[in-house]
Formats: sequence, structure tokens, C-alpha cells
Amino acid sequence: MPGWQELANGDETRLLQLREALKQHIIEQRQRIQRELLRLTGRILPLRGRDWVWAPHPDKPDCHLLRQAREDARRQKVKLRGQRGLSMARIEQLSELRRRWQSLNQALRRKIGDRPLTASEMRNDPIPDPCPDILIKLENIREQRVNQTAHLILAQALGLRLRQPQLSPESRQAADIHGEYDVVRPPVDMIVVEDLSRYLSNQGRAKAENTRLMKWCHRAIILKLNMLAKPFGIPVLETPAAYSSRFCCLSGAAGFRAAEVSWKDRHEFRWRVLLGEEAKARAEGAEPSPSAMHAARLFSSLEKIAASERPNRTLLAPQPGGPIFVTAKAIPHPAPAGNRKLSGNKDILPMQADLNAAVNLALRAVAHPSVADIHHRLRTERKKGEKGQPDTFIVREPRRFGKDKVPIQIRDGDSLPKERNPNLFYDRHEIAPFGRARLETDSAGRFDYASGPGVWKTVNDREYQWRRCEAINNERLRRWLNHEQVKDDVPM
Repeated sequence: MPGWQELANGDETRLLQLREALKQHIIEQRQRIQRELLRLTGRILPLRGRDWVWAPHPDKPDCHLLRQAREDARRQKVKLRGQRGLSMARIEQLSELRRRWQSLNQALRRKIGDRPLTASEMRNDPIPDPCPDILIKLENIREQRVNQTAHLILAQALGLRLRQPQLSPESRQAADIHGEYDVVRPPVDMIVVEDLSRYLSNQGRAKAENTRLMKWCHRAIILKLNMLAKPFGIPVLETPAAYSSRFCCLSGAAGFRAAEVSWKDRHEFRWRVLLGEEAKARAEGAEPSPSAMHAARLFSSLEKIAASERPNRTLLAPQPGGPIFVTAKAIPHPAPAGNRKLSGNKDILPMQADLNAAVNLALRAVAHPSVADIHHRLRTERKKGEKGQPDTFIVREPRRFGKDKVPIQIRDGDSLPKERNPNLFYDRHEIAPFGRARLETDSAGRFDYASGPGVWKTVNDREYQWRRCEAINNERLRRWLNHEQVKDDVPM
């Protein structure tokens, strides 16, 4: 048969042949997609004693239905290992599988050569779900995840720790005991959770973190937790989550995310690309990008560490959404020397980012609205200036100031963003070099607030982050080379 291009450039007869050939090709591809999707479904949701079948829907002839049927007796034994669990990855996998079947069902409804249905036409013509069994599986997993998450939170709040069963199986079955616990500490006074009802994706979080937080942002866990905690008299409080992961819980200073990197990580895609770029630029006599130069210096130090007595030691590198929180500048530790995690440190060390955010949330739940070190954001309202006068700003925080309209004084030479109601952030450590301001009620000599661009332009600058991480790494290397023993509070 002639090729596609030859048929397309031919006469009327060739065009008819092209039309029939395309129609047959589409039919073959549809059949192939159905076979492959069935194979993937059997891999993602394996069944024993049954099999997945894709057949016409009994109630709507132009639709299809994914159902379970008895399998062929000659089929080999199906393995279920690794295909269960309540993880977010598993829920996303099943959601995407269901979405593929729904898309295929809509595609098969359309006759070849006809115009596809518009969105409004599809809304006005409801069709049955082509894969109800997958939906039931998804709902069961979500419900189990909600129950498990709420139960784990409550166990921590009550100060309980699961232990090996001490009773016999017969006694546990007779008393309907599903777990035995040890009391490790007194119960908490309250449970604080993030209020994500006003969650925005532009508050400095990575894309992957946005997706997971938005999928967690449903009322089911909080409702279940309230139901479980009420008999124990433990209230559940919801705290706004905005910027909770962007400030240090010990000092209130702004910071960024980073990750611990070892010599073994050189094969990861991110570092492989940067190291390859640096090597290529050096071979060609060109100057590599700043990130490539920093990566080369980082792994040069890691290579020396790998050849030392402690080859598994790590160094810091900036990473959006990373597991480590780093203050934007060196901040003296506020605690007495005896209460610090490491005995020899003077500054606040990098900390686990989720724990840092959790402490910020807990402090917000109990702190008075006037404590600026904890309630970092200050909302403002712009007042248009008259007759060529500059605009003025007042505070828009009724929880802190009530009905009072406290004016804002801007430092000479600085300005605030052109937004209608810009935000200010408490920045007594002077991380922001511009956009400084103060409340009229504050002392005249200090401008402890800064605009959003002033703070985040500095904190989010990648070169600035690299320099901060390198300063921490250099201090680590100095300690290691001098064989300084750093005692921590982690029991061995």
C-alpha cells in the first residue's frame, strides 16, 4: 500500500483510500490502547480468581464498563506483593488509572469522522462511571488513610506508644483489643493542625509540596480527629498555614530550604547535569554558570570526605522544598548554652523543615497576635495621597490592634510595592536590604518590618543561598579537620 504522504498528495481516489486507511489505523490503535490499559490495570490492581474485562455498558450502549470476571484457569498465579498500601503515591496511581479509563471511554463514544463533543455537551449528557470498582477502591483507601492518620495523631496526643502484645490472641479477640500501648508522657492540652482552607500556592512552597498539601486539604481528617479527641477532652485548633515554613521557629528569621548531599548523590540528575556543565565549560575554556561552579566545589569537598574516616558525612546545598530549613543569615542561638542541641555551636543550626513549621503552627495557636516574632506577617492598607502627595499606609490587623488604624512609617529612600494592600514581614534581623518600615507606635530608631520583595528577593536568591550553605559547610569542615568532638543530645 502507498505511504501516507503519497496518498495525501494523490487524486480523489487516493484521498478516499487515505480516509479508509486512517479509519482502520485508528481502530487498530484503539484496540491496542484497550489491551495495554487492561494489562496495566492487571498490574496495578491485580486480582486472584478474577480478571479485568472491558465490555459494552449494559445500561448505555455507547459506553463501556470495566468489570471483574472469572479468569482463565490456565493463567499463572497472580502476585499481589507491593500493590497495596495507603501512601499518597498509591492514591495518585489509582486516580490516574481511573482518569485514563474515563478518557478512553469518552474517546470510544465518538464515531470516527464525527466532531468531538464540547464540554457543555458532555455536561448535558451524563454517562455512567466506566470503572466503579476502581472508584470504590479509591474511596476505601482514602477512608482508611483518614482513619489511620487521625488515629496516629491522637495516639501521639495522648502520649501513647504501641508495644508488642502482652495478652494472648484469645484474650485480645474476646475483648476486641486491636493494639496495646505504653504511656510515655502525659496527654497534651490541645492538638494544632494547619488550616488550609485559604491555602495559596504562591507562599514559597515547591510544586510537589503544593500538590500533596492540596490533596491533604480536606475536612475528613480534621472531622475524624475531632470525633476521636472529644471523649478525651482535647480540643483541636486550626492555625493558618501561611508562611509557616518560611520562618525560623527559634528566632523568627526568614530562611530557605536545603538538603544534605553526600558523595553518592553525584549520580542524581540534578547534580549530574551541573557537574557535566562545569566539566564541559572547563574543557572548552569557558565560564560555567554560578550553580555549576558551586556544585563542582561542593562535590570536590565531598570527594575528600568520601576518602576520609567518615565517608558518609554530608554537606548542605540549597534545594526548593528540601527537607532542611536554613536561616537566611547566621543568627545567634537564643537558648542558654546548656540547653542547645549541640554543645559547641553559637548560632542556630539547620533544622528539619517540617518540625520547624510544626513548631511555628503551635506557637501561633497560643501566642498573642501582638507577638511579631511568631505572627510574622503584617497586612497593610494603602491610602491614596491627595494633590501629588505620596500614598500612605495603615495596619490592617483587627486581631492585633482592634479598630485602631495604626499608621506605617517608611524609611527614607525606601518604598513599598505598588500592590493595593502589600504585606510587611517582621525582620528584626535585617535580612531585607530595602523596603524597610516600622509602625508609628514603635521606637523611631529601628525599622523592624520589611516588604515582601525586600525579604524574599534576598532569601530566594540562589547565589545568596549557595553562599549561606557554603559558610555552614566551611564551619563543618573546620570542625571535622580539627577533630572537634561535638556532643549532641541524641541518646545512643
